[in-house]
Amino acid sequence: MPFHNGQELIAADVIATLERWGRLSPLGELLLGATEELVEVDPYTIRFKLTRPMGIVPQLLARGGQGAYIYPKSVIDAAGDDFISEYIGTGPYRFVEFRPDRYFLLARFDDYVGPTGEPSGYAGSKAAYIDELEFVPVTDDAARVAGLQAGDYHYLEEIVADEIETLRGDPNVVVEILPVRSYGFIGLNHAQGPMSNLTIRRAVQAALSIREQGLASHGEGFFELGPGIMLPITVWDSDAGAELYNQGNPEKARQLLQEAGYDGTPIRWITTQDDLGDYNSAVVCKQQLEAAGFAVELIVLDEATLFSTRSSPEGWEVWNGAFILRTDPTQLPFLASCDYSGWWCSPEKEAAFERRLTETDFATRYAAFEELQRLFYEEVGAIKQQNNYGIMAKSAKLKNFGPDTTLFQLDPEFVNAWLDEG
Repeated sequence: MPFHNGQELIAADVIATLERWGRLSPLGELLLGATEELVEVDPYTIRFKLTRPMGIVPQLLARGGQGAYIYPKSVIDAAGDDFISEYIGTGPYRFVEFRPDRYFLLARFDDYVGPTGEPSGYAGSKAAYIDELEFVPVTDDAARVAGLQAGDYHYLEEIVADEIETLRGDPNVVVEILPVRSYGFIGLNHAQGPMSNLTIRRAVQAALSIREQGLASHGEGFFELGPGIMLPITVWDSDAGAELYNQGNPEKARQLLQEAGYDGTPIRWITTQDDLGDYNSAVVCKQQLEAAGFAVELIVLDEATLFSTRSSPEGWEVWNGAFILRTDPTQLPFLASCDYSGWWCSPEKEAAFERRLTETDFATRYAAFEELQRLFYEEVGAIKQQNNYGIMAKSAKLKNFGPDTTLFQLDPEFVNAWLDEG
């Protein structure tokens, strides 16, 4: 299998990539931390020798968001543990150019060698019928919609619900409501400040009414309530801890704040208007917390600054965003690591997670996950908000592209799709 630079992918590339992944990714740390030996058997085969049973090796290797993407060993050696700036892979499209705030350009890789067989989700054959894929950042919602209608864009990665009816009346556009794809999430800073106090975290949990947050972020008909920290389209859906979800009880919150001795210290909530749904949700949450006796300071950052700020315990108490579909609970970073933003950690959590990690029997793993979800609510590891439906908006010219041809709940692929310009 050739890389985009013409080199052949061999075992040495895989080992170099996985060793770096094991140092930098929480999922990689899980796998490589349990690996006694990772060796090259021959130029096309590697072997893991683990120190203990682990039932989720395929899921860890396959997770896209923190994926073990294979690079040439030369690229890994040059970058070390710093940022990789040479985007060389083996897929059907190769990197061409990136211009910040303008576009990201990929082109068909004519020497691509991939799997065969009927396409099924991310499996099967992956034909590159489209010559180039250009990803263009457009921050204004109205401009994105107008661009789709004008034919400037063929697919919208994000669309607000308010624009759906406008698009549905356009014969040149296809709009479809998809199954649940993500859920809203409120991170709490356990490391320092008011949120390091369990009783104050429980006051936040008691004060929040999730339905109003969903209406603000996604609109009526585009979300559903549910306590599960794994989405209901997975086998891991659970109601554990449901009695602590969506309480909307400001009086209970006031009592908890009094019990905690809360002194009115402002709760610094960091959010971004780069995602208007997240921002709208944060505004509603601020109102609900203030009605329960909290003082809340909303700090609006650009998205990149938000991500970097929430990685340090200084300067904030709360952030909000969303988690897209995970296929296994181990892929949730707030479960997998005590170092994830918020720094939720307890001996009970770590013990339950270890059982999930090492057991291979599904029923045993499910019981361990339910214990984790109960702890999530009892210790107020964070706040689960509403489940969000996906929305697909595309040009009618874009064929063989949609929820029937790819896993939209993860990320849509443009392989096997084509443009009908007739």
